[in-house]
Amino acid sequence: AASTGACALLTGDIILIAGDSQTYVLTADATETAAATDVTLSISPPLKVATAGSEAVTVKASHRVNLAFHRDAFAFATRPLMGSLADLQLGSRILSMQDPVSGIVLRLEIMREFKQTVWDFDILWGSKLVRAELACRLAG
Repeated sequence: AASTGACALLTGDIILIAGDSQTYVLTADATETAAATDVTLSISPPLKVATAGSEAVTVKASHRVNLAFHRDAFAFATRPLMGSLADLQLGSRILSMQDPVSGIVLRLEIMREFKQTVWDFDILWGSKLVRAELACRLAG
């Protein structure tokens, strides 16, 4: 497609392809260095309509985005953290507790510093999108 000049498309940009009512999201950055240069775009979801390669591509202007998702779309995990023997020898008190409802594990370390008691909470956690088909962006 003919271009009006150099441009940089960023991951997450929403584009419209002429002749297709579906909006697409860029899954990787793409840079066009000069006008009338072909650019390969990585998009999601896959194309719904066959293209000839000369369709106009429009980047959606700034917009507000909300998320809607089922609770099974994302995974969240926590693991217990252990205290080292060196911490215990310095007089720190360390204990881990798991919330019985959510399963989240927190480690509490109580120590004395500068004539004050310090309460330090730690958590080891991770999250990931595991079922993308159960989540969507609502743009307005």
